[in-house]
Amino acid sequence: MPFFRTMAGHIVGIAIPLFVRLNGGGDFLTSVLQSAYAMMYIFSPILLGGLAKRLGRRAALLIGSGLTIVDFVVYVAIWNITTPLLFPTIVFLFFLTRLADATWNGLYWPVIESRITDEKSSMSDPYGAEIYVKRFNLSWNAGIVLGNSIAIVASLAPSTEGILAGLYIAICIALVSVIINFTVGVLFFRNVASPLHSQSKTANPSCNPSQASRRFSTIMPSLIIIFVYGFTLQQQAATTTNLFTAKTITGWVGFSVVSLIPLMQTIRFGLVGISSAFMKMPKNPEKQFPRILLTYAGLMGAFSFSIGLLINGNLFGIVLILLIVAGIGWISGYAYCSSLLKVIMEGESANTHWFTALFETMQSLGVTMGGLISGAITEIYPYWEPPLLNLAIILVFLIFLMRNAKK
Repeated sequence: MPFFRTMAGHIVGIAIPLFVRLNGGGDFLTSVLQSAYAMMYIFSPILLGGLAKRLGRRAALLIGSGLTIVDFVVYVAIWNITTPLLFPTIVFLFFLTRLADATWNGLYWPVIESRITDEKSSMSDPYGAEIYVKRFNLSWNAGIVLGNSIAIVASLAPSTEGILAGLYIAICIALVSVIINFTVGVLFFRNVASPLHSQSKTANPSCNPSQASRRFSTIMPSLIIIFVYGFTLQQQAATTTNLFTAKTITGWVGFSVVSLIPLMQTIRFGLVGISSAFMKMPKNPEKQFPRILLTYAGLMGAFSFSIGLLINGNLFGIVLILLIVAGIGWISGYAYCSSLLKVIMEGESANTHWFTALFETMQSLGVTMGGLISGAITEIYPYWEPPLLNLAIILVFLIFLMRNAKK
């Protein structure tokens, strides 16, 4: 199921911002559309946690998946509004639908991730859950790679009109994908029918509020890592989306470079999946968190430098950007899996849904801030400045983690 859901989500996540940018929207407006899903997803996993608990996992999963189909039908309908005078209305409708899409997924992703805890509970070695984390991560990243690949093909047309026509076809494919996602849930996810509240009755009775508080403090480094993960990925995506669409509109090199946007997404998330599948997770993943942050910081410095080269007319900047995006993807796979594994290990069957919901919330907070800050900066300042801000934020978190480790 994660494969089909992320495939559809990333087609839409690329198509809608490109639609806005190619129709005259500015950097900040494009970034708002790019980050709209994450804006709402900051809250939806936590707000809908109680509802999912009452409904039971299977019911929550299917309701979330079914309502997502409705959203994708609306995406297709909005795209067919062709009157230029209605462009502000189109943008607003896209924004509202992205918010709704994120809301229903508050019933979906925490339930999917909580399934890993069910597998963990049957193992003598709790860190045996690593294999399930890796399979989960590989599945949703494979969906992203396929979705972005479809977007690459859709955006290869030589004209703006051709690109928009191709992206419309891609959104129709995304609609089919979420229908398949729902069908798979109906047919194969009967084994998640037990309600979350029934699990809590058999949970470890020693999991009292004070212990839950201590567990929360132990997952704080993981929440920092997943925030940086989301912030960095979205900041890179927003900056390159605005940069390459601007270059295409101005006829920078005589041909469209819009297809480089989904290409970079494909490279990045492809390496996220590969690295997470082949890297060996340590018994104490939090010990690797400072190294992860240092790697992110170095990549952001190099990213800013490569954008500067490109702005000054050096086409080697494109090659350098692609290599840096590959590096971001590689370290991100390790960052995601190690932080999620730590969160799952600290949760019991009764509270893992809340821990994974918090994990999703912090990731979305990072994505939202990364996109909006990048768009706001590049409306006024050069495209190489957002990565430098990202670097500074990462260094602040690195200092915090190192001081926390000493205590």
